[in-house]
Amino acid sequence: MRKALVILLLIAAIAIVPTAEAKNRDKSWEFGAFVANIDGDRGALVDNGIAAEIRIGYNFSSKIAAELSFSDENTEQGRTGDLVALGTPEIPEIPCPATILDSTPDCVTMVESSSPDLDKDVTFRRAVLAITGSFLTDRETRTIPYVTAGLGFIQETRADFPFDLDYEVSTDHDGDPNTLRLKQTRSVSSESLESFDSSAVLTLAVGARTFFTDNWAARYEVGYAHHDSFGANQDEYMVKVGITWVVGGQK
Repeated sequence: MRKALVILLLIAAIAIVPTAEAKNRDKSWEFGAFVANIDGDRGALVDNGIAAEIRIGYNFSSKIAAELSFSDENTEQGRTGDLVALGTPEIPEIPCPATILDSTPDCVTMVESSSPDLDKDVTFRRAVLAITGSFLTDRETRTIPYVTAGLGFIQETRADFPFDLDYEVSTDHDGDPNTLRLKQTRSVSSESLESFDSSAVLTLAVGARTFFTDNWAARYEVGYAHHDSFGANQDEYMVKVGITWVVGGQK
């Protein structure tokens, strides 16, 4: 996060350099590539992640544009599943009844996870259509600020991972009903399978383009996104920096 903020501040400082003609153009196409630092939702145990994004836009005028973006983020998430519930079907013995008799076969009295907490790999893929409004396009400045709002889809994929369960078994070790039953600790291995969920995502951002030529500009923005993947309300905060190419249009 700190590195991304430093980069953002450095690029923003370019705006102080002497002005030149704005390069936002009517009826032009814009193609961009970005790197984003995304602050994941702490409530959902999602770590910060790095995303790559490509963006295609059409400037209806120098002030209004529609933009379609695609991004891919890789990060990690703290274990959130109930491992006991996931692994219990792998236990060969049956649960013990309320009353254990001498004739009761080996049965399970207690189950607990023996694997330490770990982070699992998570991938977020987003496709968002946004409307962008630019400012200062009628002034002699090479830095054009903007606001953007979008709606799209996000897919969250959680990787599979193995884990172990310890469980306690009540057993009649010698098959003699006249001897006391014993308790033994056993272990079983299981696996959390890969899972994914899709939901709508809402995005809001403010940013700017700083042009170096008629067609090329640095672009940087800070934004917010909200989605409800896996039934959890997730809020994200992001910093993006990249390069954009404007082609065609009326100069």
